[in-house]
Amino acid sequence: MLVQHGYPPAVILASQRRRYLKTLQMADDGNPNPLAEVVARAVHDTLNRFLIPNLAGEAKLVPLSALAEGTTYSPAYLRLRVLQKRLRAVRDGRLWLSSRAWLRSGSVRYATGVCG
Repeated sequence: MLVQHGYPPAVILASQRRRYLKTLQMADDGNPNPLAEVVARAVHDTLNRFLIPNLAGEAKLVPLSALAEGTTYSPAYLRLRVLQKRLRAVRDGRLWLSSRAWLRSGSVRYATGVCG
């Protein structure tokens, strides 16, 4: 339904199924806010995990969780490399952003600040 109206898809993972069903019942009972939060988080996660990395070129900055997709690295490992100043990254609010090019180069340069 979201896609039909021009919005990105919301992928509800199996690990989130119980919470989704609970909030769906809450919405049926007149409280749609928890369901809206679950759907909003699912859309956000879908953008970060699937859409942004596929649209981004080699030099485009993407969240570490998206950068880890399709590699042998976990997001936690990439974050550790950033904190060790072994992977170049930029901080954007709560997210660390890096690029495939920086990951491949094994760049030891380190950048902080807000992405603009």
